[in-house]
Amino acid sequence: MKKIQHLKYQIILLLFLSGCVNSGIEKDRDTLTVRFDFTTEPVDIHGTGLIDDVEVLNLDCKESIFANVDRIIRYRNRIYLMDKGQTRSVFIYDTSGNFVSEISKYGQGPDEYIQLTDIVIDTLNATLNLISRMDRKMLKYDLDGKHFHSVERLPKSFSQFSKTGYGYVGYMENYGEEPKKAYNVWTVSQELKLEHRFFPIDPTWESKIMGGPSAFSTYKNNLYCAMPLDFNIYKIDRDTLFIPYSFDLGKAGFPSQYGKGYEQIDNIRKENHYILDFYHFQETDNHLIIHTLYSGQNLLGVYNKNTSKSYVARLEAYTGKYFFSFGRIIGIDEKAIYALVDASSMKTAWEGKNEYNDFRTQYPEQIKRFREKFSNIDEEGNPFLVIYSIN
Repeated sequence: MKKIQHLKYQIILLLFLSGCVNSGIEKDRDTLTVRFDFTTEPVDIHGTGLIDDVEVLNLDCKESIFANVDRIIRYRNRIYLMDKGQTRSVFIYDTSGNFVSEISKYGQGPDEYIQLTDIVIDTLNATLNLISRMDRKMLKYDLDGKHFHSVERLPKSFSQFSKTGYGYVGYMENYGEEPKKAYNVWTVSQELKLEHRFFPIDPTWESKIMGGPSAFSTYKNNLYCAMPLDFNIYKIDRDTLFIPYSFDLGKAGFPSQYGKGYEQIDNIRKENHYILDFYHFQETDNHLIIHTLYSGQNLLGVYNKNTSKSYVARLEAYTGKYFFSFGRIIGIDEKAIYALVDASSMKTAWEGKNEYNDFRTQYPEQIKRFREKFSNIDEEGNPFLVIYSIN
């Protein structure tokens, strides 16, 4: 695959920002362009062949109650859930849904964080690392979150941080800090020293947030980067960028004639007619997946690498082994899609009816199995975690 050299990339990207339409970078000859037609009626997600199986976890709420999750990591026999806005905490469960521990250290002390923005697993050193943006901290814990190890100072105020084989990659979310060094993505050494920078921040976008898309994803130790209002997927290799994938969204893609400044984008995005960013991008063994919002609806773009078929899919209720609503997607990795379903909604599925519908005649076996799995459901409890295994 042809490399986009760092110097050439900086020159071309003078017209590019994190928050722009396609940059005009000439794609590699090996770049795969995938077309998704979001203007047609989407198909049922369960008819795409993407989902293989499902697992449902009733997250123990005896110790901790949470309502929101901004980040999820499943590593070995642990599940890590970060709520950066409401409880400002990290909740750790085992893979059966049993509570392990909670990290809640909001404050200005030496072992506390002011603005929790991300969590990172360091597999080499077996630590759970919490990223605090405003005070530029990385706080290190053991993998169960019960023992605090140390705190290290970060070179920039990163909102997202990802571990790589050579160190880390950080995302600034349009927070430039230094005008002459206002770039959105930085590679960082193991010693937490800045190395290389990509994606200049346009001054009109300084400190403007698009809505919290997940900038990074990994597949087979490759780190991918997706920028708002840019439908290329970038592979970052320390000092070099590749474009392995590009998405043609047709009429749903944001048109360049509307301008690239913040005010123009802000006015157009209120109309809900265009796709502005990907909440998640993920490559798996058999698929490319994008999660986005179009016309007010959460949708998945699913591309089958084996058949070269692409689907735009709506998130319909799951009616396989059980019956419940699909849930709100909080993360995607190489193996699974993770969604949260409110306990009150799960209670309705368990009962098999609500004031408008009686599902018991249509899904009797699914509801029976669901009741056998859970003897009762506390509608005031934590949301349920649904893990959709990917084919």
